[in-house]
Amino acid sequence: AYAIYSTGGDNLISNSKIKIAMQAPGNDDMGCMGINLSGSTSFTINDTSIAMESLDTGISFAGKLSISGSALTIKDATEYAVVAGQTEILNGSELNISSQSGQALQAAGQKVTISHSSVNLVSTQSSAMFCNDIEIIDSSELAAKGNGVSLFVGNDTVIRNSYVDAVGENNVGIYCEGSAEITDSEVKSLSEKELGGFRVLGDITIKDSDITSSGNSDNDSIYAGGSISITGGTTEIGTGSSSAGKDIYIGGVISSNGVPSYDNIKNDSGNLSFLEADYSKVDSAVKKAEALDGKDYTNFVAVEEALEAADKGRPLPFWEQDVVDGYADAIEKALA
Repeated sequence: AYAIYSTGGDNLISNSKIKIAMQAPGNDDMGCMGINLSGSTSFTINDTSIAMESLDTGISFAGKLSISGSALTIKDATEYAVVAGQTEILNGSELNISSQSGQALQAAGQKVTISHSSVNLVSTQSSAMFCNDIEIIDSSELAAKGNGVSLFVGNDTVIRNSYVDAVGENNVGIYCEGSAEITDSEVKSLSEKELGGFRVLGDITIKDSDITSSGNSDNDSIYAGGSISITGGTTEIGTGSSSAGKDIYIGGVISSNGVPSYDNIKNDSGNLSFLEADYSKVDSAVKKAEALDGKDYTNFVAVEEALEAADKGRPLPFWEQDVVDGYADAIEKALA
């Protein structure tokens, strides 16, 4: 039933190479597990390579799992690949784990931290990952594909300076019941059936990141039950919409199939606002004009007309920056 079995305490595997290939997956009595740590407090894997195949579950226990500078491969576990409590994947670790009826990585009720590491998760019949909180930081890469929701997060999601590619075959790519913060990252959250890519019940905050999310006319590409704030970067929403229950602030490029567009943005209540274009060049030209006495010039009316045009409809949104810069150029030309 088990290749390695420990019934408690703190467990460590360091500077080792382990291969586990079980002989009886589908064991009805006990389940066929690679490493079973029932009742254990922690399991630490340092500078080690572990490969498992032909089993029901790869690693199973409820304590803290810490993987540092290690490689973990679990191939097609018939149930779960990894079941643990709080999980840390650190210091250049590489995980390639896949499962069938259960999640590839389950940390139900606990937090998963991925730092400076690469993780590839696949579940053919369930979510790729199920956890309470997730933090993906420090140039990490996460690729996840699940039959339903790819990444199911019971509370908050944080992605910083990293790359995430989450694909849900029959549901959204990323589902988060708390809030989501994405900074300096590239995130793809897709549904193969275009059922929406990114669904968050709290707030979504995106800063200087490139986002790709799927959707269609019936399914929001990005949905937040709270507010949405997007600053910098490009957010691609395909044929879907960006939708929020509260305020929406847009200070980055929103594109639909590669074309910048700000039409498919909607909220049930609250304000919809956009970053204003930079008027610093216009303001500088206006000061020059105000320093002159129009009575001293025979053609000062050209300056007045340029000033009036620049003031009309002010302020314009950030995507009209070329228009605003044109106003400044027109004033400068009239002054000349």
